[in-house]
Amino acid sequence: MSQSLLTSTFRNAMEPLTILEIEKQLQKLPPEIVDSINKADVTAYSLNRLPPMYFTTQKGKIWQQQRSQKLADMISRVVSLGIKAAQRNNKIFSTPLHPSFKDNKAVIDRQKPILHEFNAMIPLATVEIERQLKVLPNDLSRTINKVDVIAYTLNRLPPLYSTTREGWIWQQELAREKLITMISRMVTLGIKAAQKNTSVYVKN
Repeated sequence: MSQSLLTSTFRNAMEPLTILEIEKQLQKLPPEIVDSINKADVTAYSLNRLPPMYFTTQKGKIWQQQRSQKLADMISRVVSLGIKAAQRNNKIFSTPLHPSFKDNKAVIDRQKPILHEFNAMIPLATVEIERQLKVLPNDLSRTINKVDVIAYTLNRLPPLYSTTREGWIWQQELAREKLITMISRMVTLGIKAAQKNTSVYVKN
């Protein structure tokens, strides 16, 4: 299950709502303040404090969007905190994970689906899914939709978005140290749910 496959078949419905809220709040600030804010950092800060809502189907997308819209007040509060944090941390950050992150405006360009790549929890969950599936009988393993398992799992784990290579590495190390048991448990539940095909998060 490659990273490219995963990032092309499931998304976090919370990302576009967060981006829109960032745009809205920044429009109310003086241009000189807006220019000093790293929007990528605001986005990562916010997404790490909001519940993940991954989906794998069009129906799941609509359902998750409806759920996430009920969290408008929470999104607004978290984004406000993220903007304040970015103002306090007004500095040049380390090497971005993606070239487009060199342009602070790129993170709110909805035509560039790069945000999803920056949740450091994705590769950790992916590795654990592969590990657990290898110990299952081949005939059983082949019936399981791996993308459904990853979405189910990520919706039950804390998101770990990062904008720099250094942050990406640190987030993964922290997760391996403190969250590996939780990751394993959520993957196990995700595999069971995929077998039963009962996950409302990813249901067709």
